[in-house]
Amino acid sequence: MPHVFEPAASGRSKCRGCGRALQKGEIRFGERLANPFAEGEMTLWFHPMCAAYKRPESMLEALASVADAPDRGALERAANASKSHARLSRIDGAERAKGNAACRSCREPIPRGEWRIRLVFSNRYGHVPVKLGAVRVGPAGEPRAARALTFSGQPGAAILPGATVTSDPVALAVQPLSRLAVTTWLPAPTPVASFHWGAQQTMQIDNTSIGGRLFLSAVLVETAQPARTVVALGDSTTDGNGSTPDADRRWPDILADRLAPHGIAVANAGISGGRLARDGMGTSALARFEQDVLSQPGVADVIVLLGINDIGWPGSPFAPGERPATLDELTAAYRQLVAASHVRGVRVTAGTLPPFEGALAGTPYAGHYSPAKERLRQQLNDWIRASGAFDAVVDFDAVLRDPARPRRMRAAFDSGDHLHPGDAGYRAMADAIDIAPLLR
Repeated sequence: MPHVFEPAASGRSKCRGCGRALQKGEIRFGERLANPFAEGEMTLWFHPMCAAYKRPESMLEALASVADAPDRGALERAANASKSHARLSRIDGAERAKGNAACRSCREPIPRGEWRIRLVFSNRYGHVPVKLGAVRVGPAGEPRAARALTFSGQPGAAILPGATVTSDPVALAVQPLSRLAVTTWLPAPTPVASFHWGAQQTMQIDNTSIGGRLFLSAVLVETAQPARTVVALGDSTTDGNGSTPDADRRWPDILADRLAPHGIAVANAGISGGRLARDGMGTSALARFEQDVLSQPGVADVIVLLGINDIGWPGSPFAPGERPATLDELTAAYRQLVAASHVRGVRVTAGTLPPFEGALAGTPYAGHYSPAKERLRQQLNDWIRASGAFDAVVDFDAVLRDPARPRRMRAAFDSGDHLHPGDAGYRAMADAIDIAPLLR
């Protein structure tokens, strides 16, 4: 057989993926190849999960022919995810610098033991190029540690309409959950079409504080071992509206705290005003799912919390003339997300929609809630719980609702607008997620 799963015999061999020793008795994966230096065959040994990321085709072939493969489901998902992100294999398989090394793009030395990062900037919705004159990145609060970025060896870059640019790697010691400060110089007046509004984060533009982010789309961190990502896809509740600004108290932040010790990252793809099946403040989840979820490096799971704006917007000041959403429309959209995810080996967890009686009452946006909209919310939640369409369900509705008045959010969890949780509510949401399936 060209592939084999077996216990390591001696403990002297090393994984060809991560370079760590294969302990004696530890299950290892072997790929048998023709020996290019002598007659016969040679065997490349891997930790099974490293092989799933480094040799996805070989792993999938082995799983199809080996009946007793360990952790079959997890290996299949990892291999399928790695195949879909093959273009990022250098990032997935990077190592710490071993000294006397220099970046091949910018020629800057890479200090021994440091990791490297890349930043991604987007002009996704722009109609003219965006010129980046200079970009620096470093640990937040440590301006002297900031490093200048280059793009294909140059200090700046032009982002064409609809495109992104990715920086050259820069050596920077970053720890899980650490905060970075990114400084960008725009050398010319620049129309802003691609931005993240709100996000409970503050940026400075000419010493003026504004909530949100401009153009910065992602931070990619090289890891010594193949890493996994959980994507949180949602609307303003996932974006953290109602939480303390600049304190990282959104539910995906707290989930990241729980998963970081296991080497799993969380990417927040929440957009305030986002909707599942229709465009809102940004395109629908159906339209952005490929780019915002399935194209994330190492994505293995997505947690989806969407639908309340599909239900609440029609007939409100947000969409006064729009027809009401229907249960069939929303469930069909959810099934499409599940189908697209499963094709790529990504698991889907759905969250039930939290209670929203009285949402935005007394504000210019009153009308978000009505008894008819509440009936649709409950119908959708019943379907999420009982349909079997998802790999897992987290019942945010049950966590957040007031037991004495289940259509309304519990006061201790309410930010005050009866739509978004506060810090305590977001923590309860994150704590309600069973992370055991995410670790497999």
